[in-house]
Parts: sequence; C-alpha cells; structure tokens
Amino acid sequence: MKTTSTALLLAVLSVVLLSSVSTAQIVSITSSDASVNEDSASPATFTVTRDGTSGDLAVTLTFSGNAVSGTDFSVSPSEVFDNGLITILDGQSSATFTVSPIADT
Repeated sequence: MKTTSTALLLAVLSVVLLSSVSTAQIVSITSSDASVNEDSASPATFTVTRDGTSGDLAVTLTFSGNAVSGTDFSVSPSEVFDNGLITILDGQSSATFTVSPIADT
C-alpha cells in the first residue's frame, strides 16, 4: 500500500485562502489526517474556520499539485473543487469538505 495521497493532502494544505467580506476575518484550514493511504476508503476531512459567525463568507481555495481530480482523488462536495470555493454560512464558524483517495487500477 502506498501513501501517495500524502502529496495531494500537502497540496490541499498549501491552499491560498482569500475572503470577500466587508470586515477582515481570520480564516484557517485544518485536516483530520496528516496523510491517507491511496488504497484506503477513508477520506481526509478539511475544516475551514473563521473567527466570526456574521454573514456568509466565501473562501476561495486553490488546489495544486500533480494529482488529478477524478483519477487520483475526489472532493466532496464536488462544487468545492469545481468552483474553488467553499462558503461558511451566516451564523456558522466553519465549513468542511472531504478529499477521498482513488486507488490506481
């Protein structure tokens, strides 16, 4: 078993976080796992957290690296990867997305 998904997770952890909100907020990202096994069905969960809860906050995520979405990994909800955006809703302090490795065939 390989842990090639580690490279993917490192790419996701080096995400660029930008917010478009009228007042500056501190935004952070954490992961439930430092690495996941490529042959594992266990995904890594990422939590994007802000220091406030007022208003919707759109956080732009930039994914980079050699891994290919749909071949090496999948992101749920898929809109997070497709649009590069996750929204922390009004009244909430965080939002989550998961990255699931896809084993080589």
